[in-house]
Amino acid sequence: MRRLEAANFTDDHISVVFPTTGALRLPGLGAFIAAGPIIAALRRATTEVTAGIAAGLAALGFCPAQAQRCQARLEDGNYLLSVHASSDGEAERARQILTLMGAQEICASAAVAESGAFGLAGVG
Repeated sequence: MRRLEAANFTDDHISVVFPTTGALRLPGLGAFIAAGPIIAALRRATTEVTAGIAAGLAALGFCPAQAQRCQARLEDGNYLLSVHASSDGEAERARQILTLMGAQEICASAAVAESGAFGLAGVG
């Protein structure tokens, strides 16, 4: 996260989700520790009790197959780091930083990209 902050991405642009037991439980999302704007977005996007994080990510514009892979990786104990970028240049910088940080999968939200901004998620 420090690399993203050093590249001028603020707390308003960075979210992180860690799976855990006995922590925050949102209906349909399970138990996890989360920080950043993704919490409200997932809560709004996920209304079904059994929806899961994959459904929340898909509702935010991520490809359903990528969203399923992200959820599976979270269930395996990995974490999700997402970045909101407002230009192609910011999105590319975020992608490069996520790669340097060892993200195993990086995907972009199509719905966000259509509005002139980009949502990137990296799972590590």
